[in-house]
Amino acid sequence: MPELPEVEVVRRSLKASVLGKKIVSFEVVRRPGKKTRVLQNISEEEFRSGVVGASFKDIIRKGKFLIAPLTNGKSIVFHFMLTGWLNYFRSESEADEKTRRDSRLKFSFEDGSVLLFVDSRNMGRVFLVEREDFSQIGVLARIGVEPLSPDFTFERFRKVISESAGKTLKDFLTDQEKIAGIGNIYSDEILRRARLRPDRRVATLTDAEIEKLYEIIPTVLKDGVAEIESGIPGHMLAWRKKGRTCPECGGEVAAVKRGTTHYYWCPSCQR
Repeated sequence: MPELPEVEVVRRSLKASVLGKKIVSFEVVRRPGKKTRVLQNISEEEFRSGVVGASFKDIIRKGKFLIAPLTNGKSIVFHFMLTGWLNYFRSESEADEKTRRDSRLKFSFEDGSVLLFVDSRNMGRVFLVEREDFSQIGVLARIGVEPLSPDFTFERFRKVISESAGKTLKDFLTDQEKIAGIGNIYSDEILRRARLRPDRRVATLTDAEIEKLYEIIPTVLKDGVAEIESGIPGHMLAWRKKGRTCPECGGEVAAVKRGTTHYYWCPSCQR
């Protein structure tokens, strides 16, 4: 699932490519025998009439959500879920076969360029709301503090820590109503660098550990953004596999099944 670093890279890319572009057509891309359920709160016709003729005014990220305010006062909200993505092409012919096959939505601009919402598993969700009214979008209406924003102060962090005393550190870091944008992958990296067990209770943290965790969270996320933009994504998190060596202490990495996925940690150095 795209987490904060991946969504932030998409945001930066789209700000450089789609701002000011007028949407001249919109369509839901359908495949024979496949159901399309990407539009959540609105019909295709209503969505089309709400976006065609407007331009992208800005691209904003809130946690794992991407928000595109339009010049007509409405906002498109993208939630990528497991495999969703947004790809911009100067011409649709530039898209490879797999991208075209996995496309769910297509925005066409007056200069011939296109923006495709691509999702191989067809799990992503797209909403159209009035201005920035997120009341109908569940967690987005209750989204926590942005860890890369000035609002992520130590005082704010101490507050969300105190509200989560009974949680494990893993559950605390991935609670979108506390801190926005951190998922299974980057929470593993944060806890590895902080040398903290994922199953440890928040209430057991010392003042020094709280301060260290606070400092490491934005550092890891910024490193993630930089790595993706460098063109070698995955290098920083390559240790996340059972039996691999922990880059912190050289110990063997362990895996714990959690729902349908796993999280990884080092029993030698994480306490």
